[in-house]
Amino acid sequence: GAGPSSMPDPAASDAAYAARLQQEEYSGGAGGGVGAPSAALAGGGSAPWPEELTWYEMQHAPGKCGNFDVCSQSGSSFFACVTRHGGREYRDSTAHGLEPRPLPGQTFTLKYLPHSETGDAECSLGLRQGKALLSRGGQRKARPGKDGGTRVVVARTPRYAPFAMPRFAGRVEPVVLGPRAGGGGHAERAFVLRDFDGEHGAGLAARLEAAFGLDVLDPPGGKGTSAKCAAAQGNNCQDTYTKLYPLRMFLEHRLELLEPLLDATLAAVNASLPSGDPKLDKRRGDRGAPSVGEAQILRFLSGGGGGGGGGG
Repeated sequence: GAGPSSMPDPAASDAAYAARLQQEEYSGGAGGGVGAPSAALAGGGSAPWPEELTWYEMQHAPGKCGNFDVCSQSGSSFFACVTRHGGREYRDSTAHGLEPRPLPGQTFTLKYLPHSETGDAECSLGLRQGKALLSRGGQRKARPGKDGGTRVVVARTPRYAPFAMPRFAGRVEPVVLGPRAGGGGHAERAFVLRDFDGEHGAGLAARLEAAFGLDVLDPPGGKGTSAKCAAAQGNNCQDTYTKLYPLRMFLEHRLELLEPLLDATLAAVNASLPSGDPKLDKRRGDRGAPSVGEAQILRFLSGGGGGGGGGG
């Protein structure tokens, strides 16, 4: 929910954020923008996302849509939301061309362009195609049956179960990469963990389903997201998997997936190391600064396997 009664109404909060974001986009402001890391989410057994929220369809201003400027070139859009959860701001967004999918226990409302709740002139005019703003005579992309509409979406998975990695029952394969930069000490190594749960991924898949739900893991048509450049197979846009979560590029601030995965992986590797070998630690440096990483849920349609992936 939205928290105590002193918190703003979720829908009003969503609209206020969307208006602020749109103002930043069109004024060239340096605000955090959609997808910026949110504050740490509430702990405990409750879901790390709100049960109810409103997503607003939006577009970037001309020339502010990445290298391909898809909002202008093809009339694409994305969805953004903000609300309160656990006493903190909760904000999220999708990649271009994707509608959000409900996480377990969620019910949300989609507001398609044009909409007036944000108070923004461009949002109230519709979906733009081309570099000219609609308020300056630009071309509107018509979508009969969708423009100005509202859709309520209810999650197929009614309850959330916190994600936890299963007990490691596979094998660890060290890969020697070469001498350590600067010389001295052990050689640089990578570690491949095969068949983590000893069930060819079946146990891990069941836990992922309980935590992230059927709408994310089994979307209609198995579409997933194409927002996967610079992901597991390199910055080449040639990845051969479907990314199911998140529905955008990065997930560096959603620790409900990253931390359990990272903790279990490090523990399995450390247990396999010979006595005297330095142990892996997710905190690094003299000040113990946390490592940086992201987690994704991927599905390989042929060969290989699926599951979460993390980088540090």
